Amino acid sequence: MTDAAVEEAFQSIQRAVEARDVAALRRLVHPRFEMLHAFGQVDRYDIWLTLVAGGKLPRQISDIREYDRTISRVGEVAIRSSIVRFRDPKGRRDSWLRGSTTFVLEGGQWRQLRHQSALLHEAPSADAARLEDYIGTYSIPKRDGFRLIERDGLLQLEWTTGAKLPLVPIGPDRFGAGPLSTMRFTRGPDGKVATAVRGGPEGIWWTAAWAGDDRR
Repeated sequence: MTDAAVEEAFQSIQRAVEARDVAALRRLVHPRFEMLHAFGQVDRYDIWLTLVAGGKLPRQISDIREYDRTISRVGEVAIRSSIVRFRDPKGRRDSWLRGSTTFVLEGGQWRQLRHQSALLHEAPSADAARLEDYIGTYSIPKRDGFRLIERDGLLQLEWTTGAKLPLVPIGPDRFGAGPLSTMRFTRGPDGKVATAVRGGPEGIWWTAAWAGDDRR
């Protein structure tokens, strides 16, 4: 059973959710299914099917864009992960989530067992332009540095330790960097990015200086 079969199972479920096709979902989703929402709510199988039938789930009413899809399989278990932007019906607000869906293989069919979301950021709608402006390495005094790369249409921060953090657009030269922090970029007189400033509700956490990029 290939990654393509897992992906097709996932897409079949999304089409059934959008169509409110509860009968199809009973075939595609495991009866022990759980939906773990980003804010802590847990919907089990029958409750979730009732919500699907009501047609008010975010996937049914939002404009959706997906990034950075991956599939990992071990034996008869597969996990599909991605970053998803939900834009409200009026196009005014974006919710960015990292979703992870677990499938189990039963009788030659991949069935969805669990879906879990983690909130990345919420903010007024914005689209990033010219991600290449920000790409490069950055240094932080007395701390590990990082580099910024573009991955599947999103800006991604990679620490020197190897840890990775997606940055989601929330305004001109501004990105969400986790649910409670932002990254703001400043530019020099030449218009090129000079610093990256990360902060949260309590103020600035640190300022990183742009340290180079072979393309400049």
